[in-house]
Amino acid sequence: METRTATPQPPGRKMATPTVTQMNAEFVTQLAKSYWAPHSKKKLPFDYKVIEDVYIKEMLKSRFAIRKIMLLEFSQYLENYLWLNYAPEVSSKAYLMSICCMVNEKFRENVPAWETFKKKPEHFPHFFKCIREASVAEESGNDFSLHERTILLLFLDHCFNSLELI
Repeated sequence: METRTATPQPPGRKMATPTVTQMNAEFVTQLAKSYWAPHSKKKLPFDYKVIEDVYIKEMLKSRFAIRKIMLLEFSQYLENYLWLNYAPEVSSKAYLMSICCMVNEKFRENVPAWETFKKKPEHFPHFFKCIREASVAEESGNDFSLHERTILLLFLDHCFNSLELI
């Protein structure tokens, strides 16, 4: 498991750390226990609808609240569910955006972001192509909000800034 360090908050901005009770009460925690948590003994099989539900009900509905994204990152959503089950034929807007959000959160928390992709590197070119196309699509045919486009561009920025690490 990765070591996580706290990201210092700017003065005047405090983020309340959720309690264990609050974390356990979250919908995301319950899903993680059922589908991807490493300590779960009986995991349910992969269900594409879970990704759609998490994206719509947890990420979009909360307007990408850091607390929701942090909880997903803490539950190892990217490592144990999103990328593990990624295939070009199941990539949707919700799937792509979820992966980008998780990678962006890893960068925000200053934890290694790219290790996950080494497990199934053959899918990364298709994934990256989809992100690239979504980020430059014309406004008229693009169903990505400004906030979503910002998330995509931040992901691409992380990608290009990581090239020096190769």
